[in-house]
Amino acid sequence: MQTAIFFLFHSERHLPFETTQLGLVPCGTQIAAAQPLNQRFAVLAYGSNASPGQLLRKYQKHRLNNVPVLFGRLVGAEAVYARRTAGNGSYVPATLARKKGSRPSWITLLTGEQFEAMNASEGRPDAYELAELTKAKFFVGKRQVTPLYAYVNVLNGVMILEDNPVSLRSARQKRAKSLLASTTGEDAANWLDFVTIPNPNPPAQYSQILKP
Repeated sequence: MQTAIFFLFHSERHLPFETTQLGLVPCGTQIAAAQPLNQRFAVLAYGSNASPGQLLRKYQKHRLNNVPVLFGRLVGAEAVYARRTAGNGSYVPATLARKKGSRPSWITLLTGEQFEAMNASEGRPDAYELAELTKAKFFVGKRQVTPLYAYVNVLNGVMILEDNPVSLRSARQKRAKSLLASTTGEDAANWLDFVTIPNPNPPAQYSQILKP
């Protein structure tokens, strides 16, 4: 497998690292992730969840640490708005919906223990459910990462305007808030193909990076 540069979120810092088939090596440091790539679960990081700032907030509140984050392309789905607010009404959260084509995205690679912290940060199962995406795909270069998991919003549904989900790329937060009164909320299962993983369990199968 060719070396690729991504980043590792570690103790309030984000560090570039190299990925190989054998595991993770942060560039220029002695810090190593506790679990190699083949003993982690690939969870789609959409909306703000791939940003170091968001991971810092999760670290400070939920002690989520040593999280590898990989850049690639998401095929068959995109980030859209849920039809609700979060953070005491300060923002409209994101969810997923089917979408043809591909777009840049990220995945976090989590251990079973890290799921406990991520579940708490995502409000599983009241706001989000952990799910395996059955048709959407994620690629790092030409290599597919599978199975692909994601947190899917289940509270008040997907924001629908004129029979279509409202995508994050088409509307900023201010616009999304203004649309709450004039849109409908539809069940996530109408707009995305997924299988829910029973709460509070982590997935049963580790993710793999397949050869092209």
